[in-house]
Formats: sequence, C-alpha cells, structure tokens
Amino acid sequence: DAFRATRSTADLVTTLENTANPPYDRSAPFFQVHMYEQTLPFYLARTTTPVEYRDELGPGLDAQPELGIAREADWIERWKALPQGYALMSHETRDALGAGGVPLRVIASNPRDVLVARR
Repeated sequence: DAFRATRSTADLVTTLENTANPPYDRSAPFFQVHMYEQTLPFYLARTTTPVEYRDELGPGLDAQPELGIAREADWIERWKALPQGYALMSHETRDALGAGGVPLRVIASNPRDVLVARR
C-alpha cells in the first residue's frame, strides 16, 4: 500500500465517484491526455480515450484510430464543446493547458496525476 498514491488511480476514482457538486456523470467522455494509466479503466469499469499518446497502444490505434485522439489541439476543441467530460493528466500538462485557457476543474490529484472535469 506504500505505493498506492503513485502507482494506482483507485483513490482518484473514489474521490470522483463521491463528488457531489456536480455528481460524477458516468456517461460523459473520459480522456487520458499525453499518458495512459493502466489502472484507470479498471477502477472506472469503462474505457478511456488516449489523447496524443501511442506507446504500447500504437498497434491498436493503428487498427482503430477512432479510439484515440492523435492531436492535443483536436482534443481541446472537442473538450471545450462538451457539456461535461473528465480527463487524467500530469500536473505539468494541467498547468500548461490551464495557462492556455483550457477550462479544467480539478477533482483530485496525487503526486503523479491530476483528475479534472470539464465543469
């Protein structure tokens, strides 16, 4: 359990699921920006969409490119148009996007990741 905060998204997802204002919308899209945290889909019990990330997902994204978003700029456009959405990203990515005016409401964070909502 010593590595829980740095190797798992369990606590982030628990915080999200207990968020009351507004409550977690399970039907809203969920993204992982510039990363793919393997534990997130498990704890969410749903898939997530990678944004500008390939690495081990490359062969699958080659076969089904519609399951990811290749460019951050395309994601930002989509994100701004959503009534609600969620994303996991690094603190550095959150800082850069926030400085660029992308609307991000922090729901929870750990030493490595930040979980944000559109609204």
